[in-house]
Amino acid sequence: MAPALVVCGPGVALPEGGWRCLPVDLALWETLPLCDWHQGPADRKAHVVFTSGTSGKPSAVRHAHRAILGRAMMHQEWEGLGPADRLLHSAAFSWTYTMGTGLMDPWTVGTNALILGAPTAPADLPGLMARQNVTILATAPGVLRQMLAALPPEGWPALPALSHAVVAGDVLTQAVQKGRRAATGRAAHVALGMSEVSTYLSSSFARPAPPGTAGYVQSGRRIARLYVATSCLDEPCLCAYA
Repeated sequence: MAPALVVCGPGVALPEGGWRCLPVDLALWETLPLCDWHQGPADRKAHVVFTSGTSGKPSAVRHAHRAILGRAMMHQEWEGLGPADRLLHSAAFSWTYTMGTGLMDPWTVGTNALILGAPTAPADLPGLMARQNVTILATAPGVLRQMLAALPPEGWPALPALSHAVVAGDVLTQAVQKGRRAATGRAAHVALGMSEVSTYLSSSFARPAPPGTAGYVQSGRRIARLYVATSCLDEPCLCAYA
């Protein structure tokens, strides 16, 4: 990709390439008149996210406008989102998980998205959740571990508004699960996914995940197991699908 213009905020690091950065004045945008609604084609590109690079160099993933509809099965089969919720994502707004679960999904169902405006210490997150009446916490198991290490369960404030947590990005161990439940008394729903297709396995209130699993295949998803022979020597390798 070779963009002609990059729209960014102050202090944002840009890759090399001589790109021009156009500062954004969102407060000014809010005062402008509404534009006419434009219904574009479903397969037109809407946004680009980068993979985390865990299996190599980070790659740009281009999502079409229809990707919003492709996330719809997660709203109830993982996130449990409703119009009265206040969802807080604990991660920085530079991750596909934050952008999707923390912003796009709440806006799709017409509910409140809370995004951290500045780095927040793990020990400060429970108090922030209490002050903001957070009903759903979206986070990663690593952040939960840091929260529990910085603030033991008995030190957490009461969270009467909290309904549950949604967790992805890492393995939720039984130790962290136990500590989180002791601190909040609420359920945590796990999901498995990737930057290219969002989540496809998840647990929910209706279908809690069996121990040691990420839950069940979401409605509307089709999943195949791919077996690849790794000892083909000089013979062509064969792939088998199940």
